[in-house]
Amino acid sequence: MSSTNMVRKIKYNESNPQVISLQEYVIFTKEESNDKYIVFKFNNSVNQKLVSFTFLVKEFDSNKNLLEEITLTTKDEMFDENATFIPKAKLLANKCCAYIEVELKKASFERSIWENGEFIDIRHPIEEFDSISKKIEDDQAAADQKDIEKIKKNEKLRKAKLEQQEKNNAKEEKKLAGKNINVEDITNTNKPTGSMITSIIMTALCVIAIVVFSMYAKINNLISDITIDDITYQVNTNDCYITKYTGNGVNVVVPDTIDGKPVTQVQSNAFSYSLIQNITFPASVISIGNNAFDSAFLLSKVEFKGINITINAEAFKNCIKLKEIVAGDNLSKIGIFGTDCFYGCESLESFKWNGTINVTGNFFYNCKNLKEIRLPNGTLNKYTLSGCVTLEKVYCSKINNTLYMYQLFGSSLSSVPASFSQIYISTGTYPTYTGLNLNIAAF
Repeated sequence: MSSTNMVRKIKYNESNPQVISLQEYVIFTKEESNDKYIVFKFNNSVNQKLVSFTFLVKEFDSNKNLLEEITLTTKDEMFDENATFIPKAKLLANKCCAYIEVELKKASFERSIWENGEFIDIRHPIEEFDSISKKIEDDQAAADQKDIEKIKKNEKLRKAKLEQQEKNNAKEEKKLAGKNINVEDITNTNKPTGSMITSIIMTALCVIAIVVFSMYAKINNLISDITIDDITYQVNTNDCYITKYTGNGVNVVVPDTIDGKPVTQVQSNAFSYSLIQNITFPASVISIGNNAFDSAFLLSKVEFKGINITINAEAFKNCIKLKEIVAGDNLSKIGIFGTDCFYGCESLESFKWNGTINVTGNFFYNCKNLKEIRLPNGTLNKYTLSGCVTLEKVYCSKINNTLYMYQLFGSSLSSVPASFSQIYISTGTYPTYTGLNLNIAAF
């Protein structure tokens, strides 16, 4: 039997988490050989099973000197979607290794391949995964068969014990039949105690409560879940929420109602890391939750048909291919947009929203291709345009006049891009813009 010593468990802080990220790793030494090994714990943040992935491991000594670089690829394993996992294989490390750095190179999922920071092939042939899937299914079938055999064996033992007990009871009855015993005495020995009666009453009350609640829930149509076209809905008394999307469709159209109840909300992370490209919301949808589409890397168009929409923090964060947001001209109201709402939407070229909007935080951070913003009923605040390096024009209702104009972009005049030359303001005053070559006009 092998034994280990010098076991170290290290939490890994990844500066830029990827679709497959290292959570922690364990370094240990085998006592008999003095070999050092590393075991990894990863997380799959994609709504697809992970078939294999390749990652680079850099080993360092205690003085931060690079010892080795090793590229590893997992084989013959499949890992669940949105789950933490530990690969079976362990790495034989350099004996001087004190810590490591890991870099994801490629990841193959059921319906896509991730490489160089993006999903490059959403039509990845699923036939490549059949052998692994079949192996996993066969292993599961074998395990199920073992469980069935174990159950049969236990059932056989149980029957044998019952038969033996019946034989013993029959012997006891014969002995009692030959003796002069008061039947009342025998009956008294089997009378239930106070604790037994209490237990029986409590059990009966629990059963009654469960039955009554089930009937009440059915009659009053309380919360339940239903999945239609790969979208899971939480069906409430008066409306429905979208809680999760598990499909691989390109175009998604959300229905107005489910079971006659309006679909009103998209909850947090419902479409995060999904592969959809276009989505249309009906007029009934009034709220988009935090991170609802976070890192939906292929999403390019979002259409809203309602007049009252609230979009919460980081709702479309890192939707790097998002180019078009369509909202009707009849928008009359919008709750405060959450901070970092379109953070990292680097393909967005223009943004128009007629509803009332108070833009806060790093709302358009790193929207580096955004050239025009039209917010006729919108207010701009500190850092809301940070990272908009090609912005040319802004139309808005007003700007927070407690700021300097450059603070829309950052902490200094150098934060303002050279392309930025025109602001159109419909009401109110505007901040000082000394040092900027800027034309301000009414509209």
